[in-house]
Amino acid sequence: FNGEGFGQLGKLAFESDGTNMRCTKITAPYSVYTPLADSLPRTWYTTRKASAYTGSASDVTALNDFGSNGLTATKVGTGNIVLTDNALNTVQGFDFGNGNTDRKFSLGTVDISNFMTGGAMTMVAAVKASTVDAVARIIFGWINTNDTMYLGHNTSTTQIDGFIFDNIPGSAEIVSGNSSTIASGVTILAWVKNTAGSSYLYANAVLIGTATQTSTPDGTATSCYLGAINAAGTSPMRGSIGDFAIWARALSTVEREAIELELMSIYGVV
Repeated sequence: FNGEGFGQLGKLAFESDGTNMRCTKITAPYSVYTPLADSLPRTWYTTRKASAYTGSASDVTALNDFGSNGLTATKVGTGNIVLTDNALNTVQGFDFGNGNTDRKFSLGTVDISNFMTGGAMTMVAAVKASTVDAVARIIFGWINTNDTMYLGHNTSTTQIDGFIFDNIPGSAEIVSGNSSTIASGVTILAWVKNTAGSSYLYANAVLIGTATQTSTPDGTATSCYLGAINAAGTSPMRGSIGDFAIWARALSTVEREAIELELMSIYGVV
C-alpha cells in the first residue's frame, strides 16, 4: 500500500513493502498563516515573513499587520526596537531591550470588536523574556478610560496573566498560570476566551490556568500597544517577540494545538 493522508501533524506519506509500513511527514503542520476554520488572524505581527517591518534591523520603526485588520504598528518612544538574530533560539525576534527606556509599538485607537466577537478571542505569542523581575511586563495591552485588557508577565518570575477589567459591572478578572520556561526560555503562549466566559491559558501547548471572565471590554482604545500598557510606557516588555496574533473568536482545540505545535517546532521549543 502506498498513499497519503493529512492529519493534525501535517501531510503524511505511507509506504509499504508488503511486510513493513513506513510513515513520513512530508509537509509542515497546519500553518499559522491559514488556521483551519478562518482565513487569517485579525492581527498578526511576525519576524518570519518578508516585509515584516519598516526601518532598519537596528531601528524597527513599524510592523506590518499580516492579519485582516491591517493595523500597522508604529514604534513610539525614545529607545530602539531591534530585529535581533537568534533572539528566540535560532529565530529572529523584535528585541524590546531591558525595560529601562520607553519603546513600544502603537496600534492606534482600535475598537475592541477588531479583536473580539461576542466576548470571544484567541491570542498567541512566541516570546522570550530577557529578565523577569518584580515589575509586570506587558506583551500586549488595550486600554480606554473604562476598560483594560492585557497579556503579560506578572511580577512573579514564572507567571503569565491574561487580564480584563470591565468598568460595568466594575470587575477585574484574571486568568493566570505558571511555567518555568517563562523566565528561562522561549514560550509559546495561547490565551483562549470563549463566548461562555471561560478563559484558558496555555504555555507550550500545556494548560496552565483557567478562569471565568464574563466581562468584555467595549469601545475604542485610547491606548493599544505591543510591548507596553499605555502611552507612558508603563510595565514595558523586557525581552523579544517573534510572533503575535489575535483571532476574534475562540480557536478550537484542534486549531490551537496545530498552531502551538507548529510554532514550537519553528522556535525549537521541546
